[in-house]
Amino acid sequence: MTFRQLDSPSPLPVVLVAEDDPAIRLLVTRVLQRAGYATEEAADGQEAIDKIRAKRISAIVLDLMMPRVSGFDVLAFLKAHMPGRKCVIVLSAAAQHLIDGLDDDLIYARFRKPFEIDAIVDTVRQCVGA
Repeated sequence: MTFRQLDSPSPLPVVLVAEDDPAIRLLVTRVLQRAGYATEEAADGQEAIDKIRAKRISAIVLDLMMPRVSGFDVLAFLKAHMPGRKCVIVLSAAAQHLIDGLDDDLIYARFRKPFEIDAIVDTVRQCVGA
């Protein structure tokens, strides 16, 4: 990954779950923790950007439709400020054409809600190589 590191490294890959629905955020976070990942949570895009700036993040599970700052804006931030391959997994109820139209250089995988939680974990595993 090419995400910047500002704090001490975690012995585990860190996955940021950026999702405004608390139930979905909790589900994804808990399942990833059980799969052996450290996690960070963000309830909106601004929190996600703040955590990306401050932490070593191995992968991001990103909702597109969030308050304050959207997932689309998070993607624009990543493209502008953090060039290189990224492990961004989009998880959204947005219209299929919006998801399909996202920049392939930014997105590792796309999932529409509802989703299979095991597929998310498998995709994180493939993306971070752990």
